This record gives sequence, C-alpha cells and structure tokens, in this order.
Amino acid sequence: MKQSLIHVVSAAGLLLSGLFSAAFAEPARESRYTNLKECRLVESQEDEGGYSLSSCAGHGGYKLDVVDADARENIFVITPKGQKQSLQLPSRMGGGFSSLGDTIEWRGRVEGGTLHPTAMIARYRVEDPSGPGRPTSYLLVISLPGKPCLAAEIAPGPNQNERARAAADGKLYCLPED
Repeated sequence: MKQSLIHVVSAAGLLLSGLFSAAFAEPARESRYTNLKECRLVESQEDEGGYSLSSCAGHGGYKLDVVDADARENIFVITPKGQKQSLQLPSRMGGGFSSLGDTIEWRGRVEGGTLHPTAMIARYRVEDPSGPGRPTSYLLVISLPGKPCLAAEIAPGPNQNERARAAADGKLYCLPED
C-alpha cells in the first residue's frame, strides 16, 4: 500500500511539474516570410549600372527598403519607430556584385497572432571581386532589436538553413564593422 501511494504521489508530482513547465515555458520561436518579388518599386534609373529602390512589408512593424545599385544589393531595415538603418551589405561582404534571394525569413515569438521578430535571415549571393564567376550564397542573420545589424554570416554547407535559424534564435551580437 505504501509503495502504491509513493507511485501515485510521484506520478502526480511529475504531472504537476509538466503542467507548470508548460504553463510558464516561453513560446516557441516561429518563422514568417516576406517575398521580395512582391515589394513595391519606388524609383528606378537605368543609367550608369542601374539603380532601383523597392519598399517591402515586414512583420511586427518592421519594413524593408531594398536598394540595387551598380549590381550590388543592400537592405535598409525600418524599425517600428520609423528609424532607417542600412546594413551596408555590399561593403561588409567584400564589395563584389551581389544579389538577395527571393525571401526574407523573420524569426521571433508569436503573441496574440502577431509575430514579434528579433531576427531576420536573408540569402545573399556575392561574387569575389578578384575572381568573378560563380557567386557564394551566404545566409545572413540580422539582429533587429535596438539598431539592426549583421549578426552572423552562415557559409554554404550542410544544414545551412538550420544553422542560420539556430544563430537567429540564439543570443545575437553585431559583427564588428571592418
């Protein structure tokens, strides 16, 4: 009898601890996406290598401006408070010809049906200026809180997407500027 009472108490304790943990656990991090092909073209010039500025919807009050100048693409993050921050991707990634992928992945927690992103992930293809040809396709992790900045450059390789999400979901620090 004493042993069965111990099992009942142990089972009840495990059940309560599981319920307590679930009730107070942080919500899982999720992804939402922005299709850059759906951005609105704001201005365009065809002369001297070309220039375009496109405005893109984001998540959690963030917006993006994508600039293509002289075959090099850059992102400006516009915070929910309206502050605009250039990520300076062409110079940060070596200055070669570059292009963004078609999709931005926003990572964060969902509360009340709204994503509150703390990071975004962008595919960035860049050519080596000393040996143009085949571009290298990085996944760039951008930290959003405070002053948005480049936090990680995930090189091509196995599980590149998973490595980028793990970096985006971890503690983010701005990479030093060269």
